[in-house]
Amino acid sequence: MRVLVDTNIFIYREGHSVLPENLQQLEKKLRENAIQILVHPESLNEVKTDANEERREINLSKITAYPTLEGPTYAFGKDTEFDSKIGAPKNENEQTDNALLYSVYRNAIDYFITNDVEIIKKAAKVDLSDRVLEIDDALDLFRRLYPDGTRPAAPPALQEIPISMIDINEPILGTLRKEYYDFDEWFKKISRKGRKAWVYHDSEMKLRAIMTYKLEEDALELQNETVEPKKRLKICLLKSEAQGQKIGELFLKMAFEFALKNGVRDLYLTHFVTEQDRLVNLIQDYGFYCIGKTKKYGDGVFYKRIYPEGKEQETLESVSMDKLFYPALYDGTKVNKFLIPIQPQFHERLFIEQPRTPKLMEYQGEMIIEGNSITKAYLSNAITLRLKPGDVLLFYLSGGRSQITCVGSVEKAYSRQTDSSQVQKQVGKRTVYSFAEIKEMTKKPTLVIIFRWHFNLKKPVDYENLKRAGVLAGPPQSIQQLSEEKYQKIKELGNFDRALTIE
Repeated sequence: MRVLVDTNIFIYREGHSVLPENLQQLEKKLRENAIQILVHPESLNEVKTDANEERREINLSKITAYPTLEGPTYAFGKDTEFDSKIGAPKNENEQTDNALLYSVYRNAIDYFITNDVEIIKKAAKVDLSDRVLEIDDALDLFRRLYPDGTRPAAPPALQEIPISMIDINEPILGTLRKEYYDFDEWFKKISRKGRKAWVYHDSEMKLRAIMTYKLEEDALELQNETVEPKKRLKICLLKSEAQGQKIGELFLKMAFEFALKNGVRDLYLTHFVTEQDRLVNLIQDYGFYCIGKTKKYGDGVFYKRIYPEGKEQETLESVSMDKLFYPALYDGTKVNKFLIPIQPQFHERLFIEQPRTPKLMEYQGEMIIEGNSITKAYLSNAITLRLKPGDVLLFYLSGGRSQITCVGSVEKAYSRQTDSSQVQKQVGKRTVYSFAEIKEMTKKPTLVIIFRWHFNLKKPVDYENLKRAGVLAGPPQSIQQLSEEKYQKIKELGNFDRALTIE
């Protein structure tokens, strides 16, 4: 979702006066939910004309930190329908006001937040009162749209939009419309219900990826059996044509996060299987398995659980559990644990789920591919040969924050690598390192770790706490193996989610 904010609000927000409580809460809500905050170039020009040079430079230095909305441009006489409702601008201020409203009118943004009474009055003339909001109205709206603790994190390049804003004739939906005879009817029905979808548009604004899901408690009617009613998350649509962007993995991460935040451990989706089916290959890697075909359409039903039942953990290998019950992982005594320090500039690209300031490129629709993926790669010149599939990895953000932030598991490990071309093939797009950096690293024997990110710590464990607990004697400079005793101390300090660890 994209929100345009009047620069007057930003000036107020960045001024010397005490920030009003409602504005603090609104900004917090927008940032918590990865909602893009944009400023309009016309209102930016208004600030540039401020005769007070000192105030002008201060305000510009702060406002230009926010991305600027691109298009559509407004000029009186260009859109006769809009002009007939809004009237001709009488001065430069009205020209700016009209330009701001026109961006809402043309659906370039979802909402416009302003405390300008004249703009709010004009919005009614073009039937935009529901999308041009004062601060309190906006705060109320976003509190209802995004109740605390139930929405997954998403990078700015993804948008959550009403399904009613999606053209059913989009090429990406073509196959689905052919496979499901009542797809059009279903699409219209969920549009009327106000359902939403996560979408990704490329630089040419073509819809390249879409995901929708819903919570349900119905029985599953299969051709050969009926699966009992249970609270589940159904992934209704999961389709990506943005090859190489790892958006499929990103969508799965978001679905798993949404399920866990809503107390759900069972998920499923239905899909007509084809030869060389990329979707099936993807979802099977993260624990989905086919349980049959639907009675209504005959499409495959792919089911997944996030935690083992009964004594399953006693009969499965750790690597199998990490895959089958992802994002839960096995962290019992059969696997080793390692602390891996990682520099801040690499950490924020590899782990986009962590609190961070998004890059401008993300607001422009580009993706951090290695961050989207669940399976990632890490390179080190550390001298260690002890990593094996299933081992637990604790990633330690070095630098200013100096804390353990997230948990992963080893999928593969290649030790003492010196062929840069071979390493590049091993890591693909899953690493933060450029080929030049890989060539430099492989001048020395290099450890290549292919791993799965599983979850963030609810409570990151900082260096001082690690030192007090006897886990560290000094700042970690290289990969360290942890004793079981030290690992258990970290679990306690980090308040690990017990629903995500299998002992």
